Amino acid sequence: MSVAESWEDRCDCRIKAAQQPQLLTTVSPPSDTTTKTMEAINDPSMPLFERYSPAGLTGFNSILFFWACHTIFWTPFCKTISNVVRKYVKKQPYAKQYDELNQKNLKNSYGVDWTLEGSGSFGCELIAICGLQHQLGALLCVPAVFPSVANFLGISTPVAVFIAKQGALCEAGWELGDIAHRIYEKFLLGRHDLQPTGLFIIMSIHHFLGITMTLPLNVYYGSLPPFLEGVFLLQLAAGVGLATQQYGFMLDTTKSTELFQMKFCCTLTFVCMWYTRAIRYCMLYHEFSLFFWDNNTMWMAATVAALVMGLLNLLFVADATKKFLKYITLTTKQAAQLKKDASK
Repeated sequence: MSVAESWEDRCDCRIKAAQQPQLLTTVSPPSDTTTKTMEAINDPSMPLFERYSPAGLTGFNSILFFWACHTIFWTPFCKTISNVVRKYVKKQPYAKQYDELNQKNLKNSYGVDWTLEGSGSFGCELIAICGLQHQLGALLCVPAVFPSVANFLGISTPVAVFIAKQGALCEAGWELGDIAHRIYEKFLLGRHDLQPTGLFIIMSIHHFLGITMTLPLNVYYGSLPPFLEGVFLLQLAAGVGLATQQYGFMLDTTKSTELFQMKFCCTLTFVCMWYTRAIRYCMLYHEFSLFFWDNNTMWMAATVAALVMGLLNLLFVADATKKFLKYITLTTKQAAQLKKDASK
């Protein structure tokens, strides 16, 4: 089964497959004891999340354990990497341009008015988050989304799904740590200059949707193909689209070689955003809608979440489209004039 297949046929097959009993979506009944024996841990019928979590943790609790592990790891890791990147960028000749372009992008595309320093620092955060965490999260989903890769690597279906669910949880772990850090700075420290209201609202909506969709689906529908592919595509879109955008902000478009790189980055971001966050996003929602059609609660929850996330996707797609149209026909002479006008 591949992404290239007819999505209508694939939808039917995936829904039917998802309705079959799945090893990893079975929630074990509560145990009378608080520990598992070695025989139980080695039981091949036990869901992998429970087998590799501390003894006594089952079902949703085992998911929470791994979620906490990802939060503890990714929160300081991303902050550390972004600080390292920020120190490096400040030493480069394009530092001022990088900060200005990030500031302009936040203002024009997302309505966030921020200082040069804050905008540049946020851009470096995106490099750490999208270039590392999101890319790894997407990579972990590959064996489950592309069975041929799992077969090539000798990975069984249960293990592939287990790894993919870790990819979803690493995103949710970063989101929990990130929103906690933003709340701490904005409300406990009172540093509204570090957390402008517009950005705080956008990130809060993004993180809330990510967490509330990821955790329940991980427990009860973790092997559902639309869920796994959705995790893969959304993280891939951010990893490729936003990371290449930040790289583009470092380029001098008055030079032909760097202008070519900018056009390539804008084209890649344009294609990636339109496919993952617009076209394929709508197709996956249709699959979710069919699967949950007889479950009014889940259907409504999926619909509301899809609509709100769709609004965020619209911002990303519009931004990518605007940049693509701006740079795809730009010449070095025009770029030099734009740079001259901006410096006035």
